[in-house]
Amino acid sequence: MRSRQAVVVIHGMGEQRPLGTLRSFISASVPPPSDPARPLYWSKPDAFGNEFELRRFTVPGSRDRPVSDVFEYYWADKMSGTKLRQLLPLAKALLGRLPWRVPSSLIVFYVMGWVLVITLLVLAVRLANSLGPVALLDGVDVLKKTADGHSTLAGWGILVILMLTGSASTFAVNNFGDVARYLDAAPGNVGVRHAIKSDGLEMLRRIQDSGQFDRVVVVGHSLGSIIAMDLIGYLWGEEYSRHSNVDRPDQSALQEVQRLGPALAAMPSPSVEQVEKFQHAQRELWREQRRLGSPWLITDLVSVGSPLTHAALLLAPNSDSLHERQERFEIPVVPPIADDEIYSHRSAVYEAGDEKRKNTIRVLNSSAMFACTRWTNVWFPCRFGLFGDPFGGPLRPLFGNGVLDRPITGGPKWRFIPVLPHVWYWRGTSGTESQGNIALIRAALDLDSSEWLRDAPARPVSPSTDG
Repeated sequence: MRSRQAVVVIHGMGEQRPLGTLRSFISASVPPPSDPARPLYWSKPDAFGNEFELRRFTVPGSRDRPVSDVFEYYWADKMSGTKLRQLLPLAKALLGRLPWRVPSSLIVFYVMGWVLVITLLVLAVRLANSLGPVALLDGVDVLKKTADGHSTLAGWGILVILMLTGSASTFAVNNFGDVARYLDAAPGNVGVRHAIKSDGLEMLRRIQDSGQFDRVVVVGHSLGSIIAMDLIGYLWGEEYSRHSNVDRPDQSALQEVQRLGPALAAMPSPSVEQVEKFQHAQRELWREQRRLGSPWLITDLVSVGSPLTHAALLLAPNSDSLHERQERFEIPVVPPIADDEIYSHRSAVYEAGDEKRKNTIRVLNSSAMFACTRWTNVWFPCRFGLFGDPFGGPLRPLFGNGVLDRPITGGPKWRFIPVLPHVWYWRGTSGTESQGNIALIRAALDLDSSEWLRDAPARPVSPSTDG
């Protein structure tokens, strides 16, 4: 049976439309067919998601690449009705910091935020002195006076305040409202957070349990990378202890990861080659886990333009607090945090074989999903806090030396346009552009996986739990 792989794309923040991200992603991330007459992909209804607007895009296989089905997890419809007040925790987290504690790529937004706040305060004070506090609150009265030719300066001041506040609030709600609500567990956001996570988790479950696929890659763009990290963690929590009763299990790949992982985590600045060596060991451990009956199909997380680079602001008040949450296994790191330099929390003992001999198998612990799942991070570097993608960046400093950070340093000249590169990761398919963002994304997906999938179990088995 030929191998088959699934790619699940999770879109980012903003007013996204169904399949909008998926169409541009697949056109950029999949090399064109050798025969121009053949389509790049064909589509059919998506039976794994909960949206009738979505389609399943199937990319034909080749000698090196299995047939690939590409899905989109669409969640933007669950974020409707965001209010300006729901952005206040995010604004407080940024503007409430001292300037030297603000990430360099966000310093422009920090300054602009304070300029807007101070401008509004100054105008409000001037108008209060001119009209009195009661009249200031009565915008209709002020505009009426303006129409009558009185207090023209005050009227224009009110108009400026309304324009600045309206424009800034609309921009903020449309572009940052999703991030603010997803990351803030306020009562008004809990239902939205639950809906996004439960539907995404159900989609991954259906794909994994369908028996159609041998491998799954999860791609998260922008806020989608945070959602992807969460979903992988939840699914791993359901699957990590499942295995078959294999006679005389070989766990040499686990031993290799447990040898390389702690050493890599202790390095001050590992090279790309050292991280790639660890990723090769992760892939071999994934193959070993499959041979031992694990139903876990996710081989890779690919984050693109990920705001997790600001995790010490978004997920915790500071880097120390973030590290504490990671030590409590609330937030993952790569390599996983080792207990006595191992990632397996206990041994399961069972009888197997014709002689019913006792076998022992080491079970990976509940926080060790990135022992056998690779994490590659791609982003456009930001210069002077504005030129490039200020919302994406390196993840290795916060999420561990096992993350393969791949900055896009060549290719498209438009990568220096302020902010826009954040939504242009799938832009361009040829020429110099393909040597930058497109080439790195294709390498991270590793769709030419036929060779190393060949001797993995063809489809998930029906595992037992804990032997």
